[in-house]
Amino acid sequence: MRSGWDDSDGKKALRYVGFLHGNIWVSLLVNIAPFVLLLGLWFFLLRQMRKSENSNQRTVVEPMRKLLQDEIVPEVRALRESVDALRKEMADGR
Repeated sequence: MRSGWDDSDGKKALRYVGFLHGNIWVSLLVNIAPFVLLLGLWFFLLRQMRKSENSNQRTVVEPMRKLLQDEIVPEVRALRESVDALRKEMADGR
């Protein structure tokens, strides 16, 4: 902004002249750069979160699958066989 002294009435007063005429590309770059940087940071963080989510999924799923196959499924089968045997005994006892 430029300003000057206006003494047309004999009084000294500050008068508004307007914006300086500068390079519009520099002005656009300065005004848009923060938004572009924030958008870039947002995309970067989003990609990092997706990468960590996928890697965590692999590290959690494999042990869970092993636990299911090695420990839980055989126990459930044994319980089911026990229940079936008890049902059969109860049916035979009637």
